[in-house]
Amino acid sequence: MQYVQGTLILATIGLIYGPMSSVSNTLPQKALHTAQAKMQEAKMQEMDLRDVVKLSKVSLLDAMKAAAQVQTGTIVEAGLEGEVTGKKREVFFEIMILDKKGSLHEVKIHPGSAAVLDNGTEEDQEEAKEFQTALRHTELDLGQLIQKASTIIKGQPVSAALKMEEDGAECEIVFVNSRYLIEASMETRAGHLVDLELRKDGDEESEENAEENDHEEGNRRGGSQVDEDDEGEEQEEEKGEEQDEEEEDERNEKGRGGKREHN
Repeated sequence: MQYVQGTLILATIGLIYGPMSSVSNTLPQKALHTAQAKMQEAKMQEMDLRDVVKLSKVSLLDAMKAAAQVQTGTIVEAGLEGEVTGKKREVFFEIMILDKKGSLHEVKIHPGSAAVLDNGTEEDQEEAKEFQTALRHTELDLGQLIQKASTIIKGQPVSAALKMEEDGAECEIVFVNSRYLIEASMETRAGHLVDLELRKDGDEESEENAEENDHEEGNRRGGSQVDEDDEGEEQEEEKGEEQDEEEEDERNEKGRGGKREHN
């Protein structure tokens, strides 16, 4: 759908402004870049981290160190990413750094040499505010949290990010071990493990099926519970009717006995 929208946008541009060769002279560059970005995003596919990790020679911690050398601030998110657009494959580390002014910077690091590929400023202020809130409840930095998690979990860390939960700030760290993805949640003050999830190939689909099965089972249980409740009510009503009949018989019997004594 996104690809179709992007195509329609460019087609509309062509109808209004003429051939694409003359668009750059008449159309604002921002609108043109937006249309092109939509098409690019529609064709881009993210690679599985379990495949991407094999293409990287640089560790997550080393990539963070390289980013910190070119951009001051606090690292709030870091991750290895792989994207495929058509026949082109791109693998890189994306490091998010929050500076003292509250601006969020995105630094891209080469996975083979740790060289800086790009350093730009993010325009999403809401995301920056969320990271600021998480940092106010955090005592350990991202690197320390990754190191603490690595003493518990066997595997290669490929991403880490601060986030706010109802109980406070947490750091979600993802490890790759063979074909397993291990997701660990660490509280950010002392680095204690809060939650751990193990996922393998196809587990996403299995989890969806499990949720559907749980939902169906809940409906079945709910339905059977209603049936049981209805049956119980019917039994109670029958018992009440039987008791009323017995009491009526006793009253009639006493009435007949009283008449015989009177006679």
